[in-house]
Amino acid sequence: MKTIVLQTRMPQKMKEQAGKILERLGLDFSTANRMFYAQIIERKGMPFEAKLPATPQTELVFPTEEEEREWGMQAAQADWGRLWSSPEDDIWDDILPKLPPIDTV
Repeated sequence: MKTIVLQTRMPQKMKEQAGKILERLGLDFSTANRMFYAQIIERKGMPFEAKLPATPQTELVFPTEEEEREWGMQAAQADWGRLWSSPEDDIWDDILPKLPPIDTV
């Protein structure tokens, strides 16, 4: 299969934050991008709801460090098994509980 190079521009902080999460999932950016595009093909559209915000925003808004810590604690306490719906994702039931909390990455 012929492949191409795909470049993406994003704020550095966004890349760092996403990179930490992908690393915890055992993924790199290339794999995550392939998964994203595979889902677009599978669903014949975006793999999430895409709509305009209720109030227009002129710039990207990033979570504060306090919000990141809170989300990290919530993620660590979540029952990850309920988040995955397809049989192919059963492997994550074993992997996710073994991952360290986000704030230690």
